[in-house]
Amino acid sequence: MSFFAISTACWFCCRRRFACTKIMKAVAVLEFLEDFARFRSDKMLTDEAVWDTVVGWHAALYYFYNRDNIQRLRAKWEDDFFFRNLAELWQAYMKQEVEQRRITPHELERKLLKSKPAFMKAERELLWEQVPPKSS
Repeated sequence: MSFFAISTACWFCCRRRFACTKIMKAVAVLEFLEDFARFRSDKMLTDEAVWDTVVGWHAALYYFYNRDNIQRLRAKWEDDFFFRNLAELWQAYMKQEVEQRRITPHELERKLLKSKPAFMKAERELLWEQVPPKSS
């Protein structure tokens, strides 16, 4: 996942000639995951195929952890359908997790919020920290 996220972020920035800022990388990752989520919406991937990938898990968590940012982007761009496929993927993920873990949606969200700092720290280290060059 991290390789794809980094590649997508760099491609997004270069394509649009933006400086690779944290917000641009975050939007690039969300755009990549939205495209992935569309494969599920279009029935190109089964739910089983989505949940059996690390990308599916990342897509659900990125949506959950960025819901407020996505709402701001929707308002800014006046587009309520922005990241719609990710929203649908999140709902399906939540339903599946609640059933498998036998917990309530509220308990799942509470658990995910508790793990958010560790998740975000790991993503920052993978996506936004400069990777030292390989030694020869």
